[in-house]
Amino acid sequence: MHLTRAGGFTLIEVLAALAIAATGLMALARTLGSSIEVADATESRTVAYWVAGNHLAELRLARGLPGVGSGNFEVEMAGRRWRIERTIAPTPDDDVVKVQVNVSGQGDSPEPLARLSGYLARIDPPREAARNGS
Repeated sequence: MHLTRAGGFTLIEVLAALAIAATGLMALARTLGSSIEVADATESRTVAYWVAGNHLAELRLARGLPGVGSGNFEVEMAGRRWRIERTIAPTPDDDVVKVQVNVSGQGDSPEPLARLSGYLARIDPPREAARNGS
């Protein structure tokens, strides 16, 4: 009686195929993980710039110029807490101040996610409106 070899894969071939498939799946998982991290970081930076812009807009809408100096604030936006560090510096014009707003997330690294600079000016009401009592 003569034994014939049955068709199929050897154990070595199956193990080699599994090793190749596992390597490919690990690379795919790593790529997806880094894509998620990049998307999360981009979202955080975008919202941080919105927070900085909102803070600067609130200062522009307030009556009068804020005092020169630094301050720290916390706000909530997009379901997260944000830390605002604000510095107001004088300029050569007494009616204009420079504002630097740095925003970082709670628990994030001390490096700000967003930095925004702007200028605030004291604007007197038009003379005609001032005479009419408006």
